[in-house]
Amino acid sequence: MGGGPDRSRTRASLRYLETAPHDPDLHQLVTLVAARFAFPVALLTVLDARRGPTIAVASVDVVHVDSETRHTIASVGAQLGSAPGWTALTDEVARTARPLVAGHLVDTGTGVPGMRAYVAAPLWDSTGTVVGTLCLVDTRPRTVTGQQLDELVSMAAVVQRQLERLRTSTRLGPSGVLTDAHELANAVVRGQVVPYYQPVVELSTGEAQAVETLARWVHPTRGVLVPGHFLGLAEDTELVIDLDLAVLGRAAVELAQWRGGYPGLRLSANISAKHFNHPDCVSRLTAAVASVGVPPSAVTLEMTEPALMAAHVGGTSYFAALHEQGFRVLLDAFGGGVGERSQLRSEDVLRLPVDGIKIDRAVCSQLGTRVGDAVVRGLVDLARGQDLHVVISGLETTEQAELAQQLGCTHGQGYLWAPPVPAADFAGLLVAP
Repeated sequence: MGGGPDRSRTRASLRYLETAPHDPDLHQLVTLVAARFAFPVALLTVLDARRGPTIAVASVDVVHVDSETRHTIASVGAQLGSAPGWTALTDEVARTARPLVAGHLVDTGTGVPGMRAYVAAPLWDSTGTVVGTLCLVDTRPRTVTGQQLDELVSMAAVVQRQLERLRTSTRLGPSGVLTDAHELANAVVRGQVVPYYQPVVELSTGEAQAVETLARWVHPTRGVLVPGHFLGLAEDTELVIDLDLAVLGRAAVELAQWRGGYPGLRLSANISAKHFNHPDCVSRLTAAVASVGVPPSAVTLEMTEPALMAAHVGGTSYFAALHEQGFRVLLDAFGGGVGERSQLRSEDVLRLPVDGIKIDRAVCSQLGTRVGDAVVRGLVDLARGQDLHVVISGLETTEQAELAQQLGCTHGQGYLWAPPVPAADFAGLLVAP
């Protein structure tokens, strides 16, 4: 769980893999690179210290070749991801941070039958870490001139800028917010709003005990959008109810599969205060998970303070009904905006029958300072006084995790282990978070 270069590369790679495969402009760029150099295969790979080089975007031209070569190219493209020789070549680019030309390869050197030429340029992130490669592959030996290699490096810089644009676009503020409710409604119906997953780890063992599901909109033209782009619109129109239920239901399907190998794994899901405007909200939340075989007792519903108060208004409380079904309820973003007045408000909220708290990432960011440590210790003591489960979010370094544990936190979540990732990538985190 160290915070060295390899761990940094893993965190960066997952950020890029979250967006790159879905971006049409990036696919077009890689296709243009293949065409420019007349290579049948062009690849954008992302380097992951845990899994090795992962193909993020591939362009395989099987049109302008004869049938025998077409079959060989398809075979090469299918086998690259698991070829040890190809991994070694990619690692060489990462290690030296320099372009590489291997124009006359033999089978025994690559592990990929039919691959004879490999040319690659490194891709850097904003910190100067090599996070991937732009590479060309051919089924025949190739000679690449110095001028061509320089041109590939220049084109890699363009791809690199597009990768950075994608990474930062997922954090845009109001200028990137969508305003078309009809488009969002259609996206929910079509299954474009999907769950991404982040592990919740037991700090004493490093094992994933739960998974939080976080909504992502896989937009057909804008790539993967985070909630900041669409959640405000969903809240304003009450589409957030359908969105929450759709994401929760799909996450329950995937949780049911994971629990086959990890029976104790739990699911955490954020839900909006809007649910409690409707008297059938508990039955709908229950049906979303129970209909696919997940017991509500395996699900924690995370609510912000406004949602908690909405669930307990006018003498009518939904907490009893949620607990009766088996759900746990966790107060999200606890301690955010720390100060005496907000602390008193949190104490009032904790008088409600919640089962746990999640300490806000803004508090976590102050770990290691006198004030920050005192705040975390105070929040933990407040929660322990009412026998509440404690999770701290926003952990990014082993030092933060160790300090949080010393201050009484039992579970943690953050980029130290992984950013939110799609279901296909989460299964590996269960083995080694």
